[in-house]
Amino acid sequence: MVVADAMEGLHLVNQRLQALLARMQPGGNPADIVPQELADLLNDLTLAADWLRAGVASGDVELKKEICDYRSSLQRLQSLLPSLQARLLTERARLDAERSHLHAASAWSKASKDTL
Repeated sequence: MVVADAMEGLHLVNQRLQALLARMQPGGNPADIVPQELADLLNDLTLAADWLRAGVASGDVELKKEICDYRSSLQRLQSLLPSLQARLLTERARLDAERSHLHAASAWSKASKDTL
């Protein structure tokens, strides 16, 4: 792989990763992040890992900067994933409670209609 291709690819991965990280910050709404975005993130990380495994790291200063930015973004991702998981589990529990409430209300409504 040509160093320029790897640098351009890492630059795009960094941009996408940093945009997603900005949305993952505490206080954000985890429902704003859709499963496809996480699947795309995994794909991007896999591509970047393949480029780095292929030994594209040369003496190129710009490529080294992209790799440094990528590493920094991965560290931020690692620190944010536990809080995202907790927020998603909380959201799931809220949705489960809401669904349970809706089922109970539906059953009550049906029983109420049956008695009339």
